[in-house]
Amino acid sequence: MKSYPGQEKEKPRDRVVVLTDPETAEGFSLGGVDVYSFRDVRKAREKIQLLLTDERNKVLVVNDDFLKDVDDWARRIIESPAPPVVVTLPTAETGYGRERRSSLLRVIHRATSQR
Repeated sequence: MKSYPGQEKEKPRDRVVVLTDPETAEGFSLGGVDVYSFRDVRKAREKIQLLLTDERNKVLVVNDDFLKDVDDWARRIIESPAPPVVVTLPTAETGYGRERRSSLLRVIHRATSQR
């Protein structure tokens, strides 16, 4: 956004970002959040590294599989109380995993609709 003298720049908005598999991504995109979908776990981990350094990101909802074996640097940030808060998304399609996904989608939808 271009600014002119005397005009304040628009403050970047705080973001909720979801990183998950393509099948789950569609449901989250309906919630109005930024969604990245991956089949390749290595590429997903690379994206996590980038998102952890972006100050606009306040909440990262990440597929469980993508967080396995992240490097020590990423693990320290994920476990830190400072933003971004990282919420794990269960990968199981049945039982508790599906129930928790639906619940997370409702929470994210409420949070984004109140902006």
